[in-house]
Amino acid sequence: MTPVVIGASATDARVTTLMEAQQTELTGRYDDASLTEPFDPGSSSGAGNVLLTVQGDLGLIACGALKRWDAITAEIKRMYTLPEVRGQGHARRGLVGLIERGCAQGYSRLMLEWRPATASQRSSPLMDGWASPVSRTSAMTRAPTSACVSSWCCPPT
Repeated sequence: MTPVVIGASATDARVTTLMEAQQTELTGRYDDASLTEPFDPGSSSGAGNVLLTVQGDLGLIACGALKRWDAITAEIKRMYTLPEVRGQGHARRGLVGLIERGCAQGYSRLMLEWRPATASQRSSPLMDGWASPVSRTSAMTRAPTSACVSSWCCPPT
């Protein structure tokens, strides 16, 4: 099956399973548990928020969300790809879906806190087209090694 990007509900058990896997991986990566943000289904629902998943042969294999900040700005949240299918373009597929959905919802600016685990991820092709750095808000300063980046996903109206 060719992987496809689909909308999802934060209360879907399959989404919860992905988020739990992400949280397990993050808490194992960082010594300080306060550097991770536990999954709250309510933060991915509500007006202006979007949750997308990538479905492949193994079921849901990747996810990501948009969290509304204001009428033109959203933050990309909860991007995660199962380890066994990484390196196959699923994160990029999900990111493109989020950008397209953000555009359709009228967002012209997307923000992303990028916390690379390795030096090679600091120059990931996933980040192509993103300006860096931007001012970090208090909600985006959990880890001192993170970088906050932004992109105009659609021309401002």
